[in-house]
Amino acid sequence: MDLLHELVYVVELSPSRSFALLLPEGSKVRALYDHVRDDEFLTDERAAALMYQCAPSDKRYLMLKRNLIGKLSELILISELGDIETTSVKFYLEQRLIVAEKLLLRNVYHNAEKIGKKVRKEAEKESITEVQLRALQLLRKVYTLKGDQKAFTAVAEAYARTQTQALVEDQWLQTVQQLESRLKYTVAHHPEWVSVANWPEQAPVLTNLSRLGKFYVGKLQVYHAWHHYAVDAMERPLIQLEKLIAHHAALQTPGNVLFWRTHYIKYLLAMGQLDEAYGPLVEARKHTRYQSFDRFEVESLWFLYHTRKKAWNAAAEGVVQVLDSPQFDRLHPQDQSLWYVRGAYLHWLFQAHPEADLANGLGERYKFFSLEELYKNTAALSKDKAGGNLHVMLLRGLFTLLRPQEASAYAFDTGNTMMVYYQRYLKDLPEVRAGLFFRSVAKLLKRQDDPEKVQRLQEKMEFGLAEAPFRYDPNEWMPFEHLWNTHIIPGFLAQ
Repeated sequence: MDLLHELVYVVELSPSRSFALLLPEGSKVRALYDHVRDDEFLTDERAAALMYQCAPSDKRYLMLKRNLIGKLSELILISELGDIETTSVKFYLEQRLIVAEKLLLRNVYHNAEKIGKKVRKEAEKESITEVQLRALQLLRKVYTLKGDQKAFTAVAEAYARTQTQALVEDQWLQTVQQLESRLKYTVAHHPEWVSVANWPEQAPVLTNLSRLGKFYVGKLQVYHAWHHYAVDAMERPLIQLEKLIAHHAALQTPGNVLFWRTHYIKYLLAMGQLDEAYGPLVEARKHTRYQSFDRFEVESLWFLYHTRKKAWNAAAEGVVQVLDSPQFDRLHPQDQSLWYVRGAYLHWLFQAHPEADLANGLGERYKFFSLEELYKNTAALSKDKAGGNLHVMLLRGLFTLLRPQEASAYAFDTGNTMMVYYQRYLKDLPEVRAGLFFRSVAKLLKRQDDPEKVQRLQEKMEFGLAEAPFRYDPNEWMPFEHLWNTHIIPGFLAQ
């Protein structure tokens, strides 16, 4: 069923004039399409039951589903790609090459030569190396059939140069992809993963890189700055990436634009430039959708924006919207757990101030909250020690602090457990503010009955946060100064 949802989503983005012909109104295949489009069928079991009152293994349902998949695939092949300009150019050029290759199968090479030359020229202009290679391969065959040795030699030499360029680009691409595959399901910083030592040989290729190669290098530089806690160093490669995307259509893919936008927003949020981050956030939300799963990352930044603005109800509304999206149940378990954690932070905040009104159903979702529920719903984060599980441990400490009298026997043990966790997993954490806040909560749990120690802890906390190199840490999901000074420490200093 996931395949059908993805195909329907792409067809809806790129309507074809052949749609009504392939999926006629009133047909079973059109009915199945409409139900999937409207998110009425999220499982094969439900679809089969409503379409034929049968099991999903029934031959009638399997044939209908296979028929729809075939027709949707055909629609995607013949459809326009709307505003995805680069991809449209690439596919258009490849379609022309397919026509030329079919001509060559019949040894008809005059038109094939014209097509090959035009495609090669256009691909060079757009810096689409893989299409250049295919065009050159086609021209080699053309000049073989024509017996034109001079032209063949020129094309063969051009092919060798382009092949070298493509190999360099692919080495950088592979480095980016390998890194992104490791970082996909962690919110921790891993400087050891983003090491220059893991990059392809840099000299002399860096000075001669193609546009695509420069883009991959720029992405690595952004990742390197982010994971080495050098947030200010992100600015320069982000500016370079913005210029590359703006001036070269081949780089204007939704994925490339989203990478630039999200990391520019991360940079602004970390530097405390919240007002400047609002515009890019609105644009990112406008150009992403839950159906393609790129909206969830943008919503996590929308959450950070509102918590740092102390707009708690707006943050709660965003969490509820994500939890209510039809695609939420299809998220990776770690992503689902992280969204539960975001809601739990807001639940803690409203518990700290019971008179506050918990917005738009979030209170209903967490009305049976307990630490046992927290552990159950975040089990997928247990291995992300300096990332997702850091938040779980921190929430454990924060909820314990809410009821010091009831939890006094438990508080010291919780603080001790957090300190052991800190020494084992967070001691070398590059995020200064996150490490300081975690450590301070742990120590407060252990020292809450000693006013002098609490006062010294308060002084160290204020000094440490003020001295941190950046306004917010990436894993500062709630503003630490506000939580500490408004919701945590006043009750203990007043004792």
